Amino acid sequence: MSKKANYSYVGIAFIILVFGIIFIPKIINRISNDDITRDESRSEDVSKNAKGSKSDLAYLKIGDEPKKIPEFSFTDHNGNTITNEDYLGKVYVVEFFFTTCPTICPIMNRNLVNVQNHFKDFENFG
Repeated sequence: MSKKANYSYVGIAFIILVFGIIFIPKIINRISNDDITRDESRSEDVSKNAKGSKSDLAYLKIGDEPKKIPEFSFTDHNGNTITNEDYLGKVYVVEFFFTTCPTICPIMNRNLVNVQNHFKDFENFG
């Protein structure tokens, strides 16, 4: 083995060691304190929402805080405007992602189509 290859292994080992010293204690601390999810979520805090109340919809709870998506308005492929008002009283899944990303987006699109097809005959699902 050449001397240059030995330096490469030492460099890689050093990087792994530094990573371990810096990040492993932080990871262990978050796991031991049951702090896996953070409050820095982009989800809207329903309790601070002046436009609605907690009784408007069933909310996803992250930690103990009920969350909901912000109001939205989009144009579909037929030129129709779609908003969250179109789905009042219904269960719906919202996924905001790029349709042109080549990696995970096609898989996510395919999985959401499967969810849509499974629930299309239920009137309470949008």
